[in-house]
Formats: sequence, C-alpha cells, structure tokens
Amino acid sequence: MDQVEENKFVGTWKPLKFVTVCALEINYEENYSICGQMGILEVKANGTFSQTYFYEYNNVCEEGGISSGTWKIVDDKLFVIEVGFGEIVDNILRVGQYDTDFCDHESVGIDVSNSYFYSEFQMI
Repeated sequence: MDQVEENKFVGTWKPLKFVTVCALEINYEENYSICGQMGILEVKANGTFSQTYFYEYNNVCEEGGISSGTWKIVDDKLFVIEVGFGEIVDNILRVGQYDTDFCDHESVGIDVSNSYFYSEFQMI
C-alpha cells in the first residue's frame, strides 16, 4: 500500500470496479459499466467528499443519487468517516467497509471476520 498523502487523494475520481473479499480472498469482482463509470467521487482538501452515482435501467443511464461525508488521514492511513476505510494502491483509490453479509456463512471453519468490500477509483 502506498503511503496516503493528501495531495495524492484530493481530486476527482471515476469508479472502475466493485470487489468483495471474504476470508481475505477475493470472491467477487465486477467492472462498472460505462454508465456506472459516469459517476464521480470529488474529494476536497477541506476534509469532505461527495459522490454521484449512475446506474442503467431499461437501457437508460440515470443518475442514482449523491452521497457525501468526511475524511481524514491519521498516521498515514486514510479514514473515510461515513464509509469505512480507504487506501491508495498503485494510484488506484480503494474505498470500502468491513462487512460479512456477502460471505458464505455456511462454510464451517472459515473465519469471515476480516471480510470487506470496496470500490476502486482512478483519478481523472
């Protein structure tokens, strides 16, 4: 993981893909459609962000809403307050949260407590 520096994080990002990780292994990965990639994540130096979502319904690309929140960097780690975690890996921003809902809970003996999902973004 790259060291998170404010100047690498502040800017406008487009969504690339959605990934789920169950028991520390990727179990689902999907590239966003052309429509989904029309959304943007705008990160501002004042510690706020806003994200506009797009989705396709009946072959029509529509705006799906806007979310916003705050972020901070503590000890070189990015915290996206309303979402969970963030990191920059090879100039790709990953923003997500810890969640076990998408894991197969019927698998006996598998520790799913370190499971999470994230979206990947590329700066534009």
